[in-house]
Amino acid sequence: MENKILAKVNGKEITQSMLDRIMQNIPPQQVAQMKSEEGQKRLLDEVVSGELLYFDAVDKEMDKEKNFIELLEDAKRSLLQRYAVESIIAGVSASDEDAKTYYESNSAQFEKAAEVSARHILVDDEEKIKDVKEEIEGGLDFAEAATKYSSCPSKQAGGTLGSFSKGKMVPEFEEAAFNLEIGQLSEPVKTQFGYHLIMVDSKTEAGTMSFEEVKDGIKQNLLNQKQFEAYNNKVAELKAKYTVEIL
Repeated sequence: MENKILAKVNGKEITQSMLDRIMQNIPPQQVAQMKSEEGQKRLLDEVVSGELLYFDAVDKEMDKEKNFIELLEDAKRSLLQRYAVESIIAGVSASDEDAKTYYESNSAQFEKAAEVSARHILVDDEEKIKDVKEEIEGGLDFAEAATKYSSCPSKQAGGTLGSFSKGKMVPEFEEAAFNLEIGQLSEPVKTQFGYHLIMVDSKTEAGTMSFEEVKDGIKQNLLNQKQFEAYNNKVAELKAKYTVEIL
């Protein structure tokens, strides 16, 4: 694609590729706005303003001022430190084989508990919960009943509680939910919060997550660990090479 010249400042060409490079460092949520015709004009104006300030600073020999030289040295030191760290970790990697070895040696980490996904209706009166149960058995949709009668904030989502494992709910509620069949309406269940009707939408049995499910996460964790070790080993090596005094 042709690298179109958009402007010239004191002979310096400002091209479309320059704006494209700047766009790559703009937060994603602002990119669409900056891609518009108006956004491109604003961006070009900012680049032109920057070049004007640069040429003015050079003309005034601001690059020779003590404060600027100190700032430049600080920036150079910071960039060089970052570059040094990147060079240390550049050759570090974590392979599928590394991840597989870790997975097989730490299988207990990847066990998942049994879960149910359930909905409920909560009221504060035993007779009322029985009446609601009769309405549902008579054909009223559970979600509609939850919206109409439940005192729990989940009523806004038809009583949906999402998925949960054992130990997440009060014992009476948990026991009832895990003993229900999918789609079965529970008997009224009394807890410290009131009286519930529960319906289970799905169940997930306990088991071990497959290697493919967790491979990417393991590799990233191993990579982070190896990079950290490489960094620490290098720092230890340099402490032996250079004098360090903590005052």
